[in-house]
Amino acid sequence: MLRKSAIFIGLFTVFISPLHALTVSESDLATPAANATVQVINPVLSGLCTGTLIQQDIVLTASHCMNGLTPVSNWGWQRMPAGMNITIGVGVNGSNLLSRRAVSHYNHAGFEDIILLGLSTRIPVEMAKPVPVLYEMSPDEPLRWLTSPILRMAGWGFTETGPTNIRRTADAHYFIAPYINPEGVFQPNMWRAVSNDGSEVRGGDSGGPLYWTSRLEDKTYVIGSLQRQAFAGGAYVMTFGRGGNDSTGATHPNVSSWLQRNTRSRMCDQFNNYSANSPLPSLLSWWSNERLDNFATTSSGWFGCLGDTKTSGDATYRHYRVEGRLLARNVREDGTLVALHRWYSPSRGDNFTTSDPSWAGISGDTRWGYVFARKEGYVFSPNLPQPSGTLPLYSWYHPDRGDNFITTDPNWRGSYIGQTRLGYRYFRLEGYVLTP
Repeated sequence: MLRKSAIFIGLFTVFISPLHALTVSESDLATPAANATVQVINPVLSGLCTGTLIQQDIVLTASHCMNGLTPVSNWGWQRMPAGMNITIGVGVNGSNLLSRRAVSHYNHAGFEDIILLGLSTRIPVEMAKPVPVLYEMSPDEPLRWLTSPILRMAGWGFTETGPTNIRRTADAHYFIAPYINPEGVFQPNMWRAVSNDGSEVRGGDSGGPLYWTSRLEDKTYVIGSLQRQAFAGGAYVMTFGRGGNDSTGATHPNVSSWLQRNTRSRMCDQFNNYSANSPLPSLLSWWSNERLDNFATTSSGWFGCLGDTKTSGDATYRHYRVEGRLLARNVREDGTLVALHRWYSPSRGDNFTTSDPSWAGISGDTRWGYVFARKEGYVFSPNLPQPSGTLPLYSWYHPDRGDNFITTDPNWRGSYIGQTRLGYRYFRLEGYVLTP
């Protein structure tokens, strides 16, 4: 009879559970629950990757499976670049999949090998049932796993013999945390899981899930995404990782916060809430190459996913950034909030948005060639200290383009009036907006 135990070696904690043989279970691998382990098919790569369906249209996998897509600075969704025809395969046998879904969007965590893929169409739960993500873990929680440790790796690799395109599973019989990679660098978001029989992960397993089943809840969670081979088993980016500096000084993101922000609802549902009725509408920035115009608005007619395009007259605008959230109404009468007004100049093709009270307007107003468009909402006054949980909203102007530009991007932080950057001149702090 095998015993369970915990071994503590310095900073390393090793959790051991009963050993089980590598399995390919015909009884469960054909079920919707097991089909949450999906194939990530990238024609550019010589092999496949593995992923986890965590919403009907969101898959969690390793970012290196995506050929190093550029991280998104504000942790938002972006359109897949043209020509990257990534698909998600559902089923046990990769040569005879039940279904394939195209990937339309991606969401990168930043400096970490983990990424979310948004699907163009939802996968029905009758085919594949999404697995919940474990976002939080208290310091003593791993000790509770000793009473009910069911840890499982999954993917299309693990063994060097047998069919190579059949999904397989293996039980992990201990963790090592924290994880120090073969180059000797401590990785704050990573743990190592070791298989029971020495089976090693291999090509095709990247991005594969590490599952934990709680016997107390009778519920299975995904708790990690495979980043690399690590002796008998693999090294995983943990879904509850809080980030921090590695031993080289590089800063890793808070994976837990990133996942919670982007997986509480279906992909791009957050954009569907940008309606005029929202008490905290989001300020979305758009850019037109034809007009050389930056355009920021909370209008529900301009909601969309990052990378989406919309047409206005003879110009096409592309959504490139979420600046923050405004207040739809002035809920305070103490001067804490000021209105943000937007004007448009047909001759310049320029949208101008400001909280300057001299530019307050109503429908039909015209001024200096600009026509009043709408009141976007309210921001915290620039004349008062910055409230917590807010971002400064800066105004810049490009005299040659005739383009007014507002942003919360820290790269465009305005330090003094007249400051110049890329042809733009900083002229005003409009106020403070709530974080996205």
